[in-house]
Amino acid sequence: MPAVCRWAVRVDNWHPEQEEWNFLLRLLSSEVEAEVQRYKFEADRRRCLVSKLLQRKCVRDVCSVPFSEINIRRTKGGKPFCANHCHPVAAPNFNFNVSHEGGYVVLAAEPICICGIDVAAPSEARSAKTQTPADLFRAFDKQFTAEEWTCIKAAGSEAEQMQEFQRHWSLKEAFVKARGDGLGFDLGRVQFQLSAPLPSGSQSATAKVDGNLLLRWRFAIQMLGEQHVVSVALGPPEDVVDAWGVFKGTFQKTNLSLAEMQDAFEAPRPLFTTLTISDVIPAEAREAYAAAGGDTV
Repeated sequence: MPAVCRWAVRVDNWHPEQEEWNFLLRLLSSEVEAEVQRYKFEADRRRCLVSKLLQRKCVRDVCSVPFSEINIRRTKGGKPFCANHCHPVAAPNFNFNVSHEGGYVVLAAEPICICGIDVAAPSEARSAKTQTPADLFRAFDKQFTAEEWTCIKAAGSEAEQMQEFQRHWSLKEAFVKARGDGLGFDLGRVQFQLSAPLPSGSQSATAKVDGNLLLRWRFAIQMLGEQHVVSVALGPPEDVVDAWGVFKGTFQKTNLSLAEMQDAFEAPRPLFTTLTISDVIPAEAREAYAAAGGDTV
């Protein structure tokens, strides 16, 4: 299916030397470079840089826009989008979303449905302090429903409860990122129910908001490695929250019938493909990247 992307880049084992780092930064505009360098911690700068490159690879691959001409903007709620107005006919509502936490940077892209993505790392990858299920209950009590807490607490051992928490949290984040309102949405309003895992380890989920089942939304969950959970949310274009209207203005098919939504949901989608740093830069830059110390194998 055109414009369907499910990509992941592992960054916890990538430690570029200065020459390689500078080369990759020069692929971006000075404004984006400053955004990357604004992060205090080196690990956050690495994740941000890879996210910027991954987004540009997606736009280039789907829309055939030269790398240097790609224009990525954000909605008022912080949702990134391609502002080049170059959507292919087969991808009238081309949009993408990114997430990075712990050891991974991930991206999902869709041609028709709006999409949101979130990767949730284990607590030890996010904080020096070890967290327990009791800690999470105290910190996030109001952001989960009573039914969700029952499901999390019934998962089994502490480690299993922590992973169940990751799944639910990742789904909530993917949902609000697809909508585009982020922290403006009360996470306690949305409740998820997960399916049993498939042989591949992936799962689906259904959601209710204020007790009402979301019939025009679909949710998928997959493990990355043994400890990271990645969730993707797909929904109708009319549910986008876009105060400035510029993102919505890129859509060519805004009102989809239930049948059109169903066709979009039933289209085959791949599991996540793991890319290297070399994969996310333009092919014509890889020789120079290797000369700067980058790994192109």
